[in-house]
Amino acid sequence: PPSPPPPSPPPPAVDSPPPSPPPATPTTEPTHWDIDWGFSCASPNCPAASRYDVRTCDTVTWTIEDGMHDVVSGPRGAADGHFNSGLLSTGETFTVKFDEAGSYQYHCTPHGTMNAVIVVQGEPCPNSPPTPPLLASSPPPPPPQQPPASPTVTLP
Repeated sequence: PPSPPPPSPPPPAVDSPPPSPPPATPTTEPTHWDIDWGFSCASPNCPAASRYDVRTCDTVTWTIEDGMHDVVSGPRGAADGHFNSGLLSTGETFTVKFDEAGSYQYHCTPHGTMNAVIVVQGEPCPNSPPTPPLLASSPPPPPPQQPPASPTVTLP
């Protein structure tokens, strides 16, 4: 004899939870990037000795992994004034927020083989002050110093 048909699934319960939401989609929220910056970056196979692609409004923090280094924007020998960490030692950090799209070369002044670039893409950050120009103009010369005035004494 033929077998009976399989039973029908029960109807969904009235108090069933709603279906799961779809998987999250990437957002354009700012991201924080960390770069270890030190002697291991003096070779072409170091990630920091290459190119980083980020979006506007992202921040990048360099952490000095060993020795004394700086993070200076611009090609070697032609700092552009966009950012300069000053000389930092092991464990110290330096952070830059990239508000505008562009290609930002950077290097370590004392170490000729430590060079990299950050490429920033996207619209300018809303509600952010403008990013300094990539090619900084020379600062104005200081005003000439006046000789110190002689003290004035009033006699009665």
